[in-house]
Parts: sequence; C-alpha cells; structure tokens
Amino acid sequence: MALIAVTVVALPFTTQGAENTPAPANYTSASLALLDEPEPPTPAPRIEKTSAAPSDPLGQWSIVSSGETNVLYTVRWINHQFVVLGTKAILTSPDGINWQNNAGNLTNIFIDVVGNDSASNFIAIGDNGTIATSPDLKKWTPQTSPTTVRLFTAFWYNGQFLALGNGGTTLTSPDGTHWVDVANNTSETFHRGTQVGGRLIVASYEGIVSSPNGLVWSRALRSSNRMVDVATNGKLVVAVGGTPDNFRVSTDGVTWSPYSLGTTEQLNAVIWTGNQFVAAGGNGTILNSPDGATWSLRTLGGNYTIEGVAGHDNTFVAVTSAGLIFTNQKVATVARPEISFAPGPAGSVPQLELKCATANAKIVYTEDGTDPTSQSTTYTAPFSPTQSETIKVRAYKDGLAQSAISSAKFIINPPKAQP
Repeated sequence: MALIAVTVVALPFTTQGAENTPAPANYTSASLALLDEPEPPTPAPRIEKTSAAPSDPLGQWSIVSSGETNVLYTVRWINHQFVVLGTKAILTSPDGINWQNNAGNLTNIFIDVVGNDSASNFIAIGDNGTIATSPDLKKWTPQTSPTTVRLFTAFWYNGQFLALGNGGTTLTSPDGTHWVDVANNTSETFHRGTQVGGRLIVASYEGIVSSPNGLVWSRALRSSNRMVDVATNGKLVVAVGGTPDNFRVSTDGVTWSPYSLGTTEQLNAVIWTGNQFVAAGGNGTILNSPDGATWSLRTLGGNYTIEGVAGHDNTFVAVTSAGLIFTNQKVATVARPEISFAPGPAGSVPQLELKCATANAKIVYTEDGTDPTSQSTTYTAPFSPTQSETIKVRAYKDGLAQSAISSAKFIINPPKAQP
C-alpha cells in the first residue's frame, strides 16, 4: 500500500480518521492511501464432458464497452453485421468490438429484428407493440402498430413480415409499414422460434407450437415450464426453456424428447451458427455442440445472465440483462485510471484528480467502496470528498474492454494538537 499525504495548516476540528467520518467542507488536511487492487483474472473456461482445444473459439471472453447501460435482450447476425436490441438500443457492429447505437430518439424496448430476402428492408419489434423499419439497420423509422402487446419474435415468411407476441398476437405486413392483426387459433405467449421445412416452430410459455402458415397452430409440446428459444441445423431441432435443464431435441419439430446437459442454469437462448449449436443462460453459462448430441460447457467467469447469443465464423457475441456485451475476440483494454491529489495552493481544501492514459476514456467512480460500473458517477473535474471514504475508479471506452479498478482510501487527517 502506498501512502500519499498532504499536510497544511489544519482547522480546529477533530476526527478519528475513520472511514465515513464526516468533516467540515473546508478541511485542509487529508491523506490518500492507494490500495493494491489486483488485476482481474482472464475468465477461465470451465469445460465439462469434452476437452477444450487451445484454439477453442468460445474459451475466452471480454467485456466490450458499448456505451449502453440498459437491458439488452437479443443479438443477431444479419446482413454482415451483429445487431443488438434492448431498451433504447439498436446497436450494430461489423466485428463485435466497435458498436454504434442507431436507435436515435426512439425510446422503445426492442426485442427482435429480421430482414427480407433481399436485405433491403428490416423491422425491429418489441414492447407495447413497437415496430420500426430500416433500409440499412442504421436509420430507423417508427411505424403504426395495430397492437399494444409485447412482440417477441419476427420472421420473413412466405414473402411477408410476421411478428408474434403475447396472447397469440399475430401481425403480418408485406413491407413493414402496413400491418394487419390477423386472427388465429391460439392464445399462446409466443417467444423465439425458427423455420423447419417451411413450418414455423416457436417456443412459448406453454411449450412449443408449430404452424404451416403462421395462422393455424398445433401443439408440439406441452410443458409446465416455459420454453424460450428454438434453433435447427436442418436435421435436428433444439429447444431451451426457462428452468434449469429444460432442454428438448426433435428431428421434425413435432415429436420432442428431453435431454440432460448436466447444467443447473436456466438457458435463455440457442442458435445454429452454420457449424455448431450454441446455447447460453444464467451465471454466464455457454454451451456448444457440433451435432446437438455432445455438448461442451463453459462460463464467462461471472454472475451474468446471458439473454442472447450470436455467432459468425469464429466471432461470437453475447448480451446480458445488465446491459453488457461480451465478445470472444481479443480486445485491447482501457488503461487503469490513476487517483491522486490535484495541485492546489497551500491551505486549500484537498481535491482528488482522476486520470486515464487511454485518450477520451470515460472515467467513473464510487465513494462507498462498491465496484464502479458504466452507470456510476462520471468524473468531470477534481472533487473534494466530505468524509473519509474508499474511492474506486474504472474507465470505459467504446471498442475496448473496461479497465481494471483503481482503489484508494481518502482519509481526513486529524489536526495536530495545538501547543
């Protein structure tokens, strides 16, 4: 522990120097004890059932600073880029590292996105019947929706857009602009789904349903525990549910069998990347399988709830309910911030100065000893704590991994005894 002390003429007050000891705003003596905060370890993969090769693309993950702090629900690989949706967020990235929020003035909760066959028109759907359209995934225009229920999943199906939501809500549109709320034979709470041989296979809170046209639905699986996502490689269909080990497989999307993965975590998403299934969920759980039969299990290394995952080639992106974006790509890290006393004239109130060697990094801090997040207080200028306390500092910059934390105890020095 390093100790930096500034001592000037003290005002006539007394203090024990203990943390959270209040002091007059114009105190003139304080010490700064820099704490040895360890560098965070690189999250180590936990592999079960199979061994991880050194080149395992899902073995190492980094948190990427996207500039967002709201809940993120979904990530897709669409039109040669990753697209992340969430509260006030439609983010795009060509590489999973550098992100841009294209939501503009839209404040909606977005949950899913899909494009037409020619990739010339895209829709984003979400809470309260939210619908927006874009020609390029960059500029978005809100559209009038015929419903106010939450829309969960969207398809380009039989030459038109299809949006499904709560209570069996089914919307169709030829262009994303003009929508019709069509009648069907179900009141399912639709979640995510996929297409299998021209049929829609959709997870719901009541199980799994299928349809040849999006209007007439039949029960494929009834489950007391909700199902949340479905994916297929063309030969096998995999479904994950909202309770631990609620995992099902099918060869046709109609007849389903339970399958034990040996995990106690809830799974929230499953995809087929072109060469493997990837499933993700609670406590940073990531599983993958080349065939849906043999699965490898690892974690992100923290208590993160993964809401969505997407992959292209060997690049993967996972999003969490805490607004964090993870990528398996090697990402440069923001420099660890420095904590010091700001220069000032003798007799002035001591001020703390925070610096970061990474240009234009956003510095955040806490004064209660908790680890700072991107939502913590942003540092703008030197400041004077009003009591002895622990300061923790972290820095963020778009396209880089968050910095390590710097910590220091700010100690109000008791005045020297007067002769």
